[in-house]
Amino acid sequence: MILLYLLTGFIVGMGLSVQTSINGRLRKAVGSPFLTSLISFLVSTIFIFILVCMQTDAQLPVLSDLPAWIWFGGCFGCIFLTGNILLFPKLGAVQTVVFPVLGQILAGLIIDEFGAFHAPLSPMTPVKALGAALVLSGVCGIVYFSHPKRSDGQSAPSRTSASQWFWRILGICTGACSTLQITINGQLGLALHSSIRAALVSFIVGSLTLFVITCAQRPKLALSSPPDGKNPWWMWLGGFLGALYVIGNAWISPQIGTGTAVVVGLLGLMCAGLVIDQTGMLQSPKKPVTYPQILSLCIIFGGVCLIRLLA
Repeated sequence: MILLYLLTGFIVGMGLSVQTSINGRLRKAVGSPFLTSLISFLVSTIFIFILVCMQTDAQLPVLSDLPAWIWFGGCFGCIFLTGNILLFPKLGAVQTVVFPVLGQILAGLIIDEFGAFHAPLSPMTPVKALGAALVLSGVCGIVYFSHPKRSDGQSAPSRTSASQWFWRILGICTGACSTLQITINGQLGLALHSSIRAALVSFIVGSLTLFVITCAQRPKLALSSPPDGKNPWWMWLGGFLGALYVIGNAWISPQIGTGTAVVVGLLGLMCAGLVIDQTGMLQSPKKPVTYPQILSLCIIFGGVCLIRLLA
């Protein structure tokens, strides 16, 4: 049975990377990144709402004396999703994975250190520090080996790669928002006696936030068609994969532990990112992956394992 849980975590992790590619294709059709996020959130909300309605547990949670921030995890979720949609065409699948991972790790260490959002205190340890250093060094390796090479074999950062630092920093910030959402939704799940209900609240809040932003932008509500005149049917399924990621982790985390679930999901996320960049699947731009980049990803994975499993 443990293999089933591990396989589920790996698959839903891959699905999250595929979701980013799918939403990137949807953005080409609808134009606005916020409208793209709104569509994705609505699909997720509808799917999770159906699952909540199928639950037989009628226990009513006690909602008195809950802090106001416990309802706003979805706001951070919509920042994370929209950020990935913006990052994907600029950085490619692999960097759209690793920079948010760096932000998640940094934000998680800060939350653990101070016990923010009612999270249990978990002060910094040498093992955590080593893990964070490995993640940072792996991300630096990804960046370095993404640069074009001069004739003498040395790395030659271009003006284009220098301008990408804005998007890389944005990726770190969106990753931090993901950690905030997870932490807040964890507390909401305890209050509602159900992680699925907490996910539904999160997606509803995120959908409402994106609806307000989208209305303020007044985007053109029309689909742009590619030269062949056909948009792929699968471009509407990003929200479904996002919902499966939330539900899958809610199912396997109590069985194998949150740390293991995070590590297995990250492995799936990175593997799918490598395949998407290398092959250009789902109409994504090709960004050939090199062996040094794969090594850098392994270093990042090792750092996350230290923080999540051994610290």
